[in-house]
Amino acid sequence: MNRFSLLLFGGLLLTFGSLHAQEFSYGFKAGLNFSSFSGPLEKDATGMEVEELEFESGFQVAALFNIHLNEYFGIRPEFMYSQKGGRYRYNGPAYQFLMADSGKEIVTTGDKKITLNITNSYIDIPVLAFVRPLEWLEFSAGVNVGFLVGSTAAGELIYSGKSLAGGNVNEYSYTLEYNYYKDEETTADFATTTVLTVDGEKVTLPFKAGAYYTLPKVDGSFFNVLDFGLNAGMSLYLNRSLFVGARFTYGLADVTNNDYDYSQLELDGNNQRIPRADTDRNLSIQTSVGFSF
Repeated sequence: MNRFSLLLFGGLLLTFGSLHAQEFSYGFKAGLNFSSFSGPLEKDATGMEVEELEFESGFQVAALFNIHLNEYFGIRPEFMYSQKGGRYRYNGPAYQFLMADSGKEIVTTGDKKITLNITNSYIDIPVLAFVRPLEWLEFSAGVNVGFLVGSTAAGELIYSGKSLAGGNVNEYSYTLEYNYYKDEETTADFATTTVLTVDGEKVTLPFKAGAYYTLPKVDGSFFNVLDFGLNAGMSLYLNRSLFVGARFTYGLADVTNNDYDYSQLELDGNNQRIPRADTDRNLSIQTSVGFSF
């Protein structure tokens, strides 16, 4: 059992062990999330970053269970549905594998643009300690464990370049529509297509591609099921029950599956993908309004 698990287990024991002896109340809240990922970004030969991570909005709704240890202190477990994720951008030199209609794989290099808005849905269970120095002011901090229950993304890919044999790859684009849990390696929509001729080979491109269309599919999803992290927040009580709050959540776990974590920028000397196996964390700013009874 790792250190985080011990802390969480200890927090839960303290929480439920206090139920029989302390004042108990409950409530609910709902609001907006502004989330992104934190992780290392690739740089081109000039040192310029070719990847960008931005914040994306979502929502959260939660049930609250308050255990008041005294007038000023307490413990609050929550049961929360929370949308996290972020905006991913790539703009720079890259490679692309093209599959000819004959079944031949064509390796190309060129310039790629990717825009991708990612939405990951979690069932989160935060356990927080809170302090009320004033009747209308509350500070809280604690730990959080989350379970991924849905993972989708939408965007666009634009690419142009040359094959290793020198054949032109005219600029093309297609829509990205990902369901990381359901998509297979061949998931794509060919209802409307773009046809290229590269190195004398016919290449039919889809109108819309799934999550693993350009990746070698392995067991598991692109995003890991388990997430955990730290929370800190503040709430202002407008009256005895109604409050508005803000919270920052910092992920401690790597949320991406390293089996899919490759460089977008370059291939190795054998024209194979280069594993990155870096750590990508969830970051989230939550704003909410709620009632506590």
